[in-house]
Amino acid sequence: MDWRCLPLASRPHPVEKSVVTNILTIDVEDWYMDIDIKHWGDYENRVVQNTHKILNILAETGAHATFFIVGYVAEHFPDLVESIKASGHEIATHGYRHKEITRQSPSEFEEDLLKCIRILKELCTRLKKVNKPKKLRWLRISLNKVK
Repeated sequence: MDWRCLPLASRPHPVEKSVVTNILTIDVEDWYMDIDIKHWGDYENRVVQNTHKILNILAETGAHATFFIVGYVAEHFPDLVESIKASGHEIATHGYRHKEITRQSPSEFEEDLLKCIRILKELCTRLKKVNKPKKLRWLRISLNKVK
C-alpha cells in the first residue's frame, strides 16, 4: 500500500503539522504624504476607505497586525484608530508628519515622535480594554535612552 494515501496520523513517519509565525505590519498613511504637510489638505483622503478594506481582509482570515499610524491621520480620523484597535490590532507610531528621519534634526524628530505618541495614547486610552500600546511604551523608553 502506498503510505501517501493514508491519513497523516497513520503514516509510518507522520508528517507533523508545522507552526509558522508571521509578522505583519501596516503603514497607515495616505498616498500624498511624501510631500510637504502644508499641501496635504489639497488632496483627497483615501486612507480611511483603504484601511477598512485591509481590516476586512484581516478579519476574514483571522489575522492580526501592527498598524503604524501617521499622527496626522490619527488626529484627523480618530474613528479609524478606534476601528483598528477595536479589531484587536496593535497600534504603533509612524511619526506625525511622515517625514524621513534623515531630513530632521534630533529635536525635530523627538518633537514629531512625541506629538504622534501623545495623539495615539489619548485616542487609545478612550477605548475599552486598552492598556498602553506596547510599541509606544518601547519608543518612549528608547527616546529616553537617546537623551
